[in-house]
Amino acid sequence: MVSLLEASGLVYKYPAGVLAVDGLDFSLESSELVVVCGPNGSGKSTLLRLLCGLLEPLEGSVSFEGAALSSLGLSERARRISLVPQSLRTLSDVTVENFAMAGRYARIDRWHGPRADDLRAVKSAMVATEVDDLCDRAMSELSGGQRQRAMLARTLASDARVLLVDEPTTGLDPEHQVRVMQLIEAQVSRGRSAVVVTHDLNLASQFATSVMILEEGRVVTRGVPGDVLCSDVLVPVYGEHLHFGTAPDGRPLVIPWATAGRGGN
Repeated sequence: MVSLLEASGLVYKYPAGVLAVDGLDFSLESSELVVVCGPNGSGKSTLLRLLCGLLEPLEGSVSFEGAALSSLGLSERARRISLVPQSLRTLSDVTVENFAMAGRYARIDRWHGPRADDLRAVKSAMVATEVDDLCDRAMSELSGGQRQRAMLARTLASDARVLLVDEPTTGLDPEHQVRVMQLIEAQVSRGRSAVVVTHDLNLASQFATSVMILEEGRVVTRGVPGDVLCSDVLVPVYGEHLHFGTAPDGRPLVIPWATAGRGGN
């Protein structure tokens, strides 16, 4: 069976010669929520950029439903795959509503402008991410957490089949961290698929259908949270400063801990 999104043998080096991704294979199926974790510099964000075509691999390939991603035009890619980056390089005075509308660019008729369905998609995305009350505010005026939610609204408005989300809970309080992950989970339950990069192993435990651990651009392992988020897997990757436990529902808990310990799992 052909995967929705598939990568084979990806290799990528940055101009300074840093090997960011080293022979990486990846697949994403329909209605799957894959959470990618790993230490800083392990290649997580680079992988997302390769999967959406923002970066071209030195070796290997990416395909969408069996078709080479490189064979699709920019608009075709945008209708299929949408990326939420970690942050914006520059902040403009564009309003939140217009910023979210830009996520529809691949669907908007350039001769007629936004239609009713475009306006509905943007409104729905802003309500879902709780930025509808900020619609007239400039992006440059928002807090870090508000910007994260506005970027997610832009991606949801795109109606893309695949969501690639890079550290969506950065700068958010615990309540909004959970709400954002619930929102992504809800999109997956409605037929989308998502790849989420995060450092939060406990959010991965709660929401992932599978967790993939990266280290130095390679896949250490991938599997259901209960098999991956354990001391045997994580201590060799992250080091000893972790405490392992079990949540009331039986899911694994992983907590940074000043005194090394391997309790629980």
